[in-house]
Amino acid sequence: MESTPWWVQVRLYLTLVVLLLLAVVVGLNFAQRTRFWWFGVHEVATAWFLLAALALGFVLGLGAAWWWGRRRAG
Repeated sequence: MESTPWWVQVRLYLTLVVLLLLAVVVGLNFAQRTRFWWFGVHEVATAWFLLAALALGFVLGLGAAWWWGRRRAG
């Protein structure tokens, strides 16, 4: 069985990141319209927190993909 080329995996991963970022933007827009902020945190702090969480998830995902690829290669 052939392995998937690396660029296909990166493209799928980046698509997932873009969709998550879109979901965050929509969620922040909804939160701003309804004045619903988590624990009273200011909107800018909330946005930075969510962007930091996305960046951390991106780095962890790349690390996990690299580790899984090494493990599969034997």
